[in-house]
Amino acid sequence: MADNNDRQPSSSQKKFSLSQISYLVSILIAFFTPIIVLFKQVGPKVSKKSLFTSTFIIGLLGWAWSWTVSSHGWWTFGEKFLLGVKIIPNLPVEEFLFYPLGGMLCILMYVWGAKFGVVRKAIAYWLFIIVGTAVFAGLVWMTRDRKPAYIISQLILYNGICSFLLAPFVARDTNLVGLAVPIAALSVVGFAWNYVGFKYGWWAYHATMGINIDVVPIDDFNFFLFAPTAAVSIFLTVCKIFETPPRE
Repeated sequence: MADNNDRQPSSSQKKFSLSQISYLVSILIAFFTPIIVLFKQVGPKVSKKSLFTSTFIIGLLGWAWSWTVSSHGWWTFGEKFLLGVKIIPNLPVEEFLFYPLGGMLCILMYVWGAKFGVVRKAIAYWLFIIVGTAVFAGLVWMTRDRKPAYIISQLILYNGICSFLLAPFVARDTNLVGLAVPIAALSVVGFAWNYVGFKYGWWAYHATMGINIDVVPIDDFNFFLFAPTAAVSIFLTVCKIFETPPRE
């Protein structure tokens, strides 16, 4: 006859089991829940073809980037906070969900943000991209001895490929007020989420500039600015290709 220890997990085992879903739960709370709320509000007004195509593209780019960062060891994850499922080598399922969900949320917030006003000025959009990228590129140069590959990879993908290369096609059409909404939201939520993640060991970075705000590397502030910009740029470009308005 089995004793109680055979039939019931210990408290440490229960805690370990719960910790394995902590990263996943944080993603569902921070991204999936607001997607549901926003989709009910602006979903009927957005071309589903453009929205889901853009989300898929953002997912592909994010997966490729995260795989690169993970494969080179520029960041690592606390295994005890993961489910342990990897759909792609070196890419936890939590990261697999993060990029398409994050991209879709940025797009929906951009469309929803039009309720606060519509301002389209190509010169302001270009200045934002150029100045923002120049600031972080300058920081990279100043800290080059540390070999900050993590933010360099960001600058290549999110600032360069997704923002600069698409700017000629979307600069005149981008609603700066709408764009400010996902940037502001990701800056606040992203900082809080990163604070918890670094503090409790959900992940760790190993190729940063070495400049932190508390426990959060300043490298991620470039991500807060340009990941939403990249998502919106991709969405507006897809809308042009499909000849569908961003908001009907």
